[in-house]
Amino acid sequence: MKVFDRELLHRVARFVLTVGLPVGVAVVAGVQPWLVYAALGAILAFVGDEGGRPLRRLAYMVMVPAGLVLGAAIGTAAAPQPVLFVGLTFLVGLFYGLVAGGHLHLLQLARFVGYGLVMGYAVAPLERADGLAAAAAVVAAWVISLLWDLARGGLRPLAVDPVSDAVKVSLTGWRSHSAFARL
Repeated sequence: MKVFDRELLHRVARFVLTVGLPVGVAVVAGVQPWLVYAALGAILAFVGDEGGRPLRRLAYMVMVPAGLVLGAAIGTAAAPQPVLFVGLTFLVGLFYGLVAGGHLHLLQLARFVGYGLVMGYAVAPLERADGLAAAAAVVAAWVISLLWDLARGGLRPLAVDPVSDAVKVSLTGWRSHSAFARL
């Protein structure tokens, strides 16, 4: 039985630093509603970190937090229109159904667009500071990820198949179904 897992220890320490940074900034600057988006942005960027070259790594790390902010922006805009909000939830559900069983990042994107939609509509309407805080948290998480890897001797290789491959496979599969044969 392994008592000490070095890789897990590194992952936990990097997570604490990644999420602790925006929380620490909020404590120093005064806790504001943007902390919700910053903390979620940091957590989701950490979860989306699949290693790889810097720009590809950033793309994976930004995908789901951007979906959260996009969903929140749409939810905020739809707040005066409950019928529109309900229609949008069905569209997000359709997107979720189309990517279910596919690439994990696309599935997470669908989930967090939906969560963001509800957050923006009913919980924490999106303000400019919220989007900026989430973006800053993602950039900080990316820099921490790169520096952590470099301090350990080099960049981790990409740990997943590219999302573009999953989309190509999905589109090919949809076209083969009779309902999508004419697309």
